[in-house]
Amino acid sequence: MKNTYFPPELYSKKFSCPHYEVYTTQSWSSMWYGQPGNIDEVSSMYHCMCDHCQRISFWFQGNMILPSLSYAPMPHEDMPNYLLDDYNEARDILNTSPRGAAALLRLVLEKLLKEILKKYDKTSQNINSDIKFLVSEGLPLKIQKSLDIVRVVGNNAVHPGRIDLTDDSNTALTLFKLINIIIQNQITEPAEIESIYNETISENQRQSIEERDSKGILTTDQPAEA
Repeated sequence: MKNTYFPPELYSKKFSCPHYEVYTTQSWSSMWYGQPGNIDEVSSMYHCMCDHCQRISFWFQGNMILPSLSYAPMPHEDMPNYLLDDYNEARDILNTSPRGAAALLRLVLEKLLKEILKKYDKTSQNINSDIKFLVSEGLPLKIQKSLDIVRVVGNNAVHPGRIDLTDDSNTALTLFKLINIIIQNQITEPAEIESIYNETISENQRQSIEERDSKGILTTDQPAEA
């Protein structure tokens, strides 16, 4: 992905602007009410000014309430169209229903894995086995471990599409990030490598490589022919 997204977080000194998604510094202040000489602090109410655009976000009890725009990461630029509606709906409801957002994202992940496995001529079984297979094919193991933490794989996995009462905003935000990382690893990077290969390797070189590969890889007890 071209840009890294840092979601807004209470009291954080730097995060991605909720208005323009620019990663920048933030300035925090408490909220006050009353008249001169009799001013009281509003409990658990804060406002935060973005040092990039000078626009303000308002927070209550640890959550950003204005702007009401989602502070979830934007979909990866290579996200397939068939995932966009569910992904963006999850973004839209994150502020008001993080549990609902997480349930939608598990569905997004399930659909994504089914489609990715087609390029390996493999039929999807379940998220757990699908992830294990992709790890064997080069998906970083840390992604599997991260999905285990948010109860997508492993013994405590939550069924895709079902509400988990223990889900919260952090769970949903982790799922947003992991889905984009999987797209980067399994869709974007292979396409970039294929593009570089096609641009730099001539037809004659390609034929030579294919002939070499068709003969198999030489080993120490399998000497090359003179």
